[in-house]
Amino acid sequence: MNKKEFAVLAVLVLVVAVAVPLLAQTVRLTANIPFEFMVGKMTLPAGEYRINTSASLASVQIQSVEGNISALSLANRVDVKGQDPESATKLVFNRYGDKYFLSEASNGYDSVGVRLPTSHEEGELIRSAAVRTTETVTLLARR
Repeated sequence: MNKKEFAVLAVLVLVVAVAVPLLAQTVRLTANIPFEFMVGKMTLPAGEYRINTSASLASVQIQSVEGNISALSLANRVDVKGQDPESATKLVFNRYGDKYFLSEASNGYDSVGVRLPTSHEEGELIRSAAVRTTETVTLLARR
């Protein structure tokens, strides 16, 4: 193999390595979230949001429909096999008193969804004696 063939092969391998993650399926959901909630360190107001999840890239991006508010978080993959697709298209929030934290997102049509890590503030609330009860709030989303 001469230098020119090697260079072409190297470029081809690089293009494939970059393109494969970009081809990973990104799932777009829309949901009307009727309460203020947190994603990581960011507090987002109630409203209509587009949620883009990528289980293969393990991330969640949330953006208001108007496009003026957005948040991004890394996430962990979670198995959602065997669930009814309509009911599995959802957002899951953890509620502590009057504070809501986005916890999971799934589109219901893939075998995996994403789970967001516990933020510092959520961890503090979990450890706090002031919060006696924890609720899980699930909102169905639209594809």
